Amino acid sequence: MIHRNLWQELTADSRRFLLVKSLLAGYFTWPFWYGFATERMSPSEFGMYIAAAYVISLLAEVPTGAFADRFGRRKSTLIGILLASVYGFIAYFGRTFEFYVLSALFSGIGAAFISGSLESLLYESRDMTKELFRKVMTIESLFWQSGLIVSTAVGGWLFGIHQVLPFAAQAVSFLAAFLLVLYFREPTRVLEATDPVTFKEYFQQNRVGFMHLFEVHKLWSLLVFGVVLSGTVWVGIENLNEAAMIQYGFEPGVRGLILSITKLVVLVSLASVVLKHVKSDAAKLRFLYITLLLAFLLFAVGSKQLFLAGFLLFNFVSSTMDNFIRPILHDHLQNKYRATAISAYSFLVNIFVAVASLFVGVGLQATSAVTVQRYLLVVFVIICSLSFWRYQNHVDNKD
Repeated sequence: MIHRNLWQELTADSRRFLLVKSLLAGYFTWPFWYGFATERMSPSEFGMYIAAAYVISLLAEVPTGAFADRFGRRKSTLIGILLASVYGFIAYFGRTFEFYVLSALFSGIGAAFISGSLESLLYESRDMTKELFRKVMTIESLFWQSGLIVSTAVGGWLFGIHQVLPFAAQAVSFLAAFLLVLYFREPTRVLEATDPVTFKEYFQQNRVGFMHLFEVHKLWSLLVFGVVLSGTVWVGIENLNEAAMIQYGFEPGVRGLILSITKLVVLVSLASVVLKHVKSDAAKLRFLYITLLLAFLLFAVGSKQLFLAGFLLFNFVSSTMDNFIRPILHDHLQNKYRATAISAYSFLVNIFVAVASLFVGVGLQATSAVTVQRYLLVVFVIICSLSFWRYQNHVDNKD
């Protein structure tokens, strides 16, 4: 997947980071999650469950980011992985809407603890540079895709043997990531911070760290672009795309196969073409904008074949959006507020996803998945087009 010499050039923490991300991509339940859940609840309740996960995550984002900035990125990541490793079991054994909401509590808080801390831990690691960080984040998309390919293919197969097996495999994958994170080195600044923290000081860390994300005015349009683009993609990942597959008549095993083949094509294409030619920050943002626009246009047609083509393009965006957008944000952040500010960005994305998931859940119960995708296309065209071109103008004027 990557050249042996390139792997040897990476720092030890960079290699651990890539392996951890691959393991955290072990969503063995992904191929059947929507269909499995909607056997026990209505589509609108599933939308409320997804919304609950994001509401919980967004409420926890900034406080957990401040926790990571003050008490350690590694400690925050470890807590998040432990919480995230059990949410699947809660949903499986509970099998009611109430237990799904409880699982949303674990997954939401767990994701929040990981969100700003793991990348910040890497960015501040020994011998890390801006150039190396971008290289690692680019390679990360390949490792993430590899994890998704294996987990979605194996998850569908395990589900056919016994429904509990994919949930167990997902927990094992997360716990393996936990063990790797134990070997990360915490930044010296965090290790030397031994003074006790009052609630007032912790609240101040939350407030200042959150506002730190907005101090660079030229990033405002990038934030709008990133939030709406990432939000629409996550809505598709969580339920809309699988709902469309169900309406088009794809069985669970076929859905898992489609996911695996798509991820494999994306992985090969990223490694051989996209990441070799899309190098500058401006080119990366153009790639995200044009590719997702084409995907939504194909979805909007309502054709089974064109849906599959759009689904492939959609996965190119979902595989690279964080890797292309977040390094630009990292470059403008101070270390002492880094995790809180990155968590604030995730907070904004989760607000969008929480609201959109409610509308998508209601929309899926009232109409078809294609109609809902058309509504998302309108939102994307209006907001992302304006914010994309505004940010490009800021960059062009600076140059």
